[in-house]
Amino acid sequence: MLGIESSTRGWTPLWTQWTFFLVLALFPTSVWSSTRFQIQALYGLDGDFWDTAETLHAKKRDPSTIADLLDSKFENPQEGIASIGLRYYGDISSSFEKWFSHGYLGVGGDGLAGGSIRNRIMPELRGYSVVTAHADVGMAKEPELGTDGLDYLFGSTVGGGEQKLVQGSALEFLDHVPARQSALFYAGVDAEVGGRMEFSDALSARNRLILQPTFFHSDSSDSGYEYKIRRNSLYLRWRFENQWQALFGETQAAGGAVGLYLLSGQQPIPDRVLPRTWDSIHDINTFPAFGQLIGVGTQVRFHFSDPRYFFRLDGGFYGGYFGGGAHLGLSSVGIFAGTYGLEQTPGYRLQESRIKYVGLQIRANL
Repeated sequence: MLGIESSTRGWTPLWTQWTFFLVLALFPTSVWSSTRFQIQALYGLDGDFWDTAETLHAKKRDPSTIADLLDSKFENPQEGIASIGLRYYGDISSSFEKWFSHGYLGVGGDGLAGGSIRNRIMPELRGYSVVTAHADVGMAKEPELGTDGLDYLFGSTVGGGEQKLVQGSALEFLDHVPARQSALFYAGVDAEVGGRMEFSDALSARNRLILQPTFFHSDSSDSGYEYKIRRNSLYLRWRFENQWQALFGETQAAGGAVGLYLLSGQQPIPDRVLPRTWDSIHDINTFPAFGQLIGVGTQVRFHFSDPRYFFRLDGGFYGGYFGGGAHLGLSSVGIFAGTYGLEQTPGYRLQESRIKYVGLQIRANL
């Protein structure tokens, strides 16, 4: 974590100025010559902490069964994620087209919930639920498909919502769920730069650096909770991708590619599925244990004559845990799924939360 424990006065004007610049660049001074939409929905789960909490409160089980329930979930973090987003893209035809090929506007919502049970002698439940909505705006440049060149993206996001926190002994939950609610706000910047190099008709490499600093503010003053959006804090999510890809079996009807990639960052998994609120809830360090920062994997991709129809498999060792995923592309519709382990501490292989998710993506040109 990057420590900032101050008021939001310096951050809100900064984000406002940056967003104002982007909106001016995208709308009054430019005409978007072509547009497209993208809708994406995702749902992932690793157990249901809140179901355990409600079970205790409703006293649906006898004491021995409740003891077995708590024991089975001891030191086993349970997480759930859900998101939906709509993003509008348009090609820029103005003075900014020298530097950017398109702009985007997006809105969406994220849900994040989970918790864990500590202390076998006197079980204590610690959990959270965070629901937010956000808006994004930015501009990007991409080279022609299949060609070498530099690509980059600059954007910003703002979001807000509500967090619900619980923390207490199992005995307290028998009488009531000791929950606290508070509002939250966040603002962040998205910066990405990458490039593709082609060494032959069959071999290419791609690198990409992603930086996402985010400022969080919550009106909660409860410092004793383990899981929470911190009152005033700044987190830097970063990621570096290095991928090598070799084509094989290329014909007019079909083809394929095999790849090897190295990922580094706080969540070194192939799919970027975690909402920004994850960073503050789990108090993510900018540089945790080295092993937690590294992911190594392989990728196999098969496609038909139209490359929009493809099937992709990923698998490897990511941040200390094995994982894998798949992606099916059917023209404008994509279906993807995966299972990956995520470390809950700044250490290496100390406490795993395994997220299993499935998602749907739809694109449409106008």
